[in-house]
Amino acid sequence: MRVIKLVASEFPNLPEDLVRKRVIYRLATLQSVFFNFSDYNRLQQLFAEHGEDWERIDSELGTFPGTAKYNWRIIKGLNLTKTWSLEDTKRLYRLSNKSKVEMVTRVCKEEYMSAGCIDWTKISKLTGLNQLECMELCDMEDYKSQWIYDPKTFSWDDANRMTDFIVAKYPGTLPVNYRAVSNYMWIKIGDCIDMHNMLQGKFRWTDEAKDRVVQMRSQGHTFRYIAKQLSPLLGASTVSSTYYQYTRVHTPISEEEKQRITELVDKYVGKVPIKEVIQKVKND
Repeated sequence: MRVIKLVASEFPNLPEDLVRKRVIYRLATLQSVFFNFSDYNRLQQLFAEHGEDWERIDSELGTFPGTAKYNWRIIKGLNLTKTWSLEDTKRLYRLSNKSKVEMVTRVCKEEYMSAGCIDWTKISKLTGLNQLECMELCDMEDYKSQWIYDPKTFSWDDANRMTDFIVAKYPGTLPVNYRAVSNYMWIKIGDCIDMHNMLQGKFRWTDEAKDRVVQMRSQGHTFRYIAKQLSPLLGASTVSSTYYQYTRVHTPISEEEKQRITELVDKYVGKVPIKEVIQKVKND
């Protein structure tokens, strides 16, 4: 097994048999890293039905042999670390996990180059991991499409497809793994993050976006129209508020205007009550 050789090379002073056992143990427990709440609920249900028939439970879960047993012990709060130090365990985890990422990515690249797409069912069978694990591990960005919001081409079908996947795989407060989302949609990860935020009513206000609002406003467009050009769920009131805040700070004042302000202040200070100075300057 390639992962055993990779890990063993990092621990030349340890017996290879000890490393082999530890690697096999870690491969079995690695599944716990990717278990979500529904997986644990399913494990509890299967344990209630089949008891300690771990082979059958692993078969029904579609996990590594031994994975169900170890995950059961983990959620029961047992400490599985035996003779190895915590640092050794951390090193082993990083090496094993890196090897899994490299393995899945290599298999996915081979599949994509030969078929022009990724069949996650096939990748799952080739790697021995479930489909969600494969999506979370595959590190491929070069071949993916971009997803930049354009009101003329925006499709709610694609947006709903992404939302449905996130809700199904990462329910409640479970953190979203955007690499998995990116691989499922086959769209660059940064674009998936931006689009998901947009679909939640969030918008990333960069100076470029604000300048675009100013430009469209100068062309006579309404805030409602401008909002739809930026995001499918952005409100006109949010755009108008951002516009006025931004223009107050960023509207340049020419040297001539600065001189005129100075002249006006000098003209009125001492001649009218100070509270009226600002209003006089505005009126002029």
